[in-house]
Amino acid sequence: MLVAQPTPDAAHWRPHCTSVIPHPLFPHGAKHFLHPCEHLRPGVDVVIPGLPFPLRAPQSQTNSGDPTGRAVWRGASVMAARILKHEGQSQRRGVAIELGCGAAAIPATCAAFCGFETYATDVPEMVAASSQALEDHLRNGGFAGSVRAAPLSWGRTAAREFARAHGRADLVIASECLYALKATDLRVAAATMEALASTIAELLSVHGVCLVLYNPRSDVEAYFWDALPRFHLRRRAELSLDDLGFSPNRVDGLKLYAVERADAAPPAPIFRPILVSLPSTPVEDVLD
Repeated sequence: MLVAQPTPDAAHWRPHCTSVIPHPLFPHGAKHFLHPCEHLRPGVDVVIPGLPFPLRAPQSQTNSGDPTGRAVWRGASVMAARILKHEGQSQRRGVAIELGCGAAAIPATCAAFCGFETYATDVPEMVAASSQALEDHLRNGGFAGSVRAAPLSWGRTAAREFARAHGRADLVIASECLYALKATDLRVAAATMEALASTIAELLSVHGVCLVLYNPRSDVEAYFWDALPRFHLRRRAELSLDDLGFSPNRVDGLKLYAVERADAAPPAPIFRPILVSLPSTPVEDVLD
């Protein structure tokens, strides 16, 4: 049973960051910071650079089941800012699917704001909370696209059925979906990562891209990248997080990669001018 332990130093109490709740599967890994009293943590306002209004994110704690998606992870805000700044300016305006959206579905909301037909997916028991949060987000107005919550468990069969019903995605969002520690059972970790890779492969359109953002925690996570070719996927170069408007400590340690289908055409090379600085002082003629 998960029991929240309040912080002994009352001077550091904050409405949504006063106790440590361990991940039920990885008790020595990621921590969720929530107040032990529910009436003091009904939600937090998440400010995303580039979004003209804050998103009210519900957070809750449970002593039964998996509370992973019931708190706002750091990568969600960073992924949302990346979508607003870069994907919103691209030519993609098709279907976007967020995997493991959690209760707040922040990146999916920003994809809808940019004009995507967006599906915020998670395990079935999370859909009700996600739907309620999305209703609150949409009340702000100004959305060029749409977003709704939908159940989707990782795996080839479920993803294929989802793609058949809603279409393949031009943008797949996987924020903080890659997670494994050294103490993790390798068989469990391998099965989870293969399920994630197969889900991406079934959902991704030929010209689509999957953004994978995570905080590396162990060498075990390298299994995911090694498994991509078996699902006809490939990883592109690491993408920068420096231009998203966050302070360095907000993005420190986070890694963002673009994953695409192996049969997709490689991106066109980007040519940048080479600046050459000529000496400003006259050079002595050695022949004189």
